[in-house]
Amino acid sequence: MEQSRKLNPERIILTAQALERRIADRFPESGLRRVCTDVIRTAQETKQKIEWINKPHLSIRLGSYLVILIGIVGLV
Repeated sequence: MEQSRKLNPERIILTAQALERRIADRFPESGLRRVCTDVIRTAQETKQKIEWINKPHLSIRLGSYLVILIGIVGLV
């Protein structure tokens, strides 16, 4: 049986931040540190987008129902 795997955004961000600190201690001006900073920023933005997507959006839902209703009325 295959297990479903989920990524935890908080853990990804914390891990990337820890890695960035370790790189900064050893190689403060390296390109790898900049890459790590980009990964942190991307993970934070992605987490915000996931939170927004997971919220119920009543206006979008009502708009969809209205379009469907108009389509059904148009067919009748």
